[in-house]
Amino acid sequence: MRALLGKRVIQLLFKLLDVLTNNKDLSQERRRREKKKKKPSPKAEVLENRNPGELHSKGSDLHNRGSAFYFSVSVPLFAPPLFSIPSVFCLYNLISLPFYQFLNISKNSPPIDSWTRKFCKGISLFYGDFIVIFFVFEQKTEMGIANEDAIKQFETLMGGVDEQLKESFENLHQGYRTETLVRFLKAREWNVGKAHKMLVDCLNWRVQNEIDNILAKPIVPVDLYRGIRDSQLVGLSGFSKEGLPVIAVGVGLSTFDKASVHYYVQSHIQMNEYRDRVILPRASKKYSRPIVTCLKVLDMTGLKLSALSQLKLLTAISTIDDLNYPEKTEIYYIVNAPYIFSACWKVVKPLLQERTRRKIQVLQGCGTDELLKVMDYASLPHFCKKQGSGSSRQSRNGTATTDNCFSLDHAFHQELYNFTKELAASKAPAKQGSFHVSLPEPDPQDTKIVQTIESEFHRLEENPIPLSGSVEGLSI
Repeated sequence: MRALLGKRVIQLLFKLLDVLTNNKDLSQERRRREKKKKKPSPKAEVLENRNPGELHSKGSDLHNRGSAFYFSVSVPLFAPPLFSIPSVFCLYNLISLPFYQFLNISKNSPPIDSWTRKFCKGISLFYGDFIVIFFVFEQKTEMGIANEDAIKQFETLMGGVDEQLKESFENLHQGYRTETLVRFLKAREWNVGKAHKMLVDCLNWRVQNEIDNILAKPIVPVDLYRGIRDSQLVGLSGFSKEGLPVIAVGVGLSTFDKASVHYYVQSHIQMNEYRDRVILPRASKKYSRPIVTCLKVLDMTGLKLSALSQLKLLTAISTIDDLNYPEKTEIYYIVNAPYIFSACWKVVKPLLQERTRRKIQVLQGCGTDELLKVMDYASLPHFCKKQGSGSSRQSRNGTATTDNCFSLDHAFHQELYNFTKELAASKAPAKQGSFHVSLPEPDPQDTKIVQTIESEFHRLEENPIPLSGSVEGLSI
């Protein structure tokens, strides 16, 4: 009875608003628009051509609550007609409304103009001379339905893999099965067959190389591990305001000269696995929502032509990530970039997929101001806290600093290393030595990118330029 009465009150409010604003009946408005079939606005055409997930939250405020989307409209009660209330149900008028407020948008939502908006309920509140109307719409889209179908098909296919792969998959998704399937689908442009092959290949790689046990294989002795940490500059500096881990990488000053290739690969995979099995589940629990990706801040301080000798190792690590840990990075921030980076970026950028290009932001200097928009000062990597600080491994007095997230003395690396030692102690003793992992063949497109970088490096060697320059004015 109460629900029926509430529904009736809302219907009367809508009629009242139509009278106040001298609007036509909703059904008449719909028929008129369907009859005229007006051409979409340029803004709508741009949105229409975008893929799911390309609509970002910047400048939009739409809330995704499961399958429903909420927004509110403020209407002057005794003002001249400013817009048609029924136009709320029409996409193109909705985009241009002067009085609407979207309440947060999911990055995985389909484009606005592809939504079929179905009115569920409305709640009107009076604030002085304004009526605030809250609308709730269900997301019923062709693309959304297609994505749901893709996930269901993927789930069905995964039900047919053998038990050993299923067990490895449990370690891989850590309770976030759907989110993991979506990552692999995104990596293969939502092609279910290709995504399934990619995931099965990944699980076979994990089984064959005992990746599920890699965290029980600490790199010993500790001095060797310290040398790796001093030459493979990677660490966790903190978390973004949304709870995403902030991974710092010292690209320019990493030398990879303190151990064999296999140790560096082992160390990299261990950090990936610790991130996915410990850090991300812990963040998800803290923020009460699935957190399955991270942010990366890449420091280019010290990048030189000699880095060409490290391309093979970097390509191997990058290929491992692309094939077995796809879509784990939300965005890459490039900081402290010298001229050599801008020269390479100009020739590499056109070779990257649009999805990858959108993830990369090159910031001026150490990027402090921009990064503080997405994380607190305490979570900034140490090389972003001072202009020109760079990826220094030591403090001014020459001693290691716990603020340096690359150092073995940093809390993250201490926690990770202790975790591996404790896990190893709980299992049967294993022989010491590097943990050999088969290195996958790089994708042909990645090979082309590497060749392009090599060619650009050789060109810079033949035509020396001031490498101390920055990326001021670099068009991204």
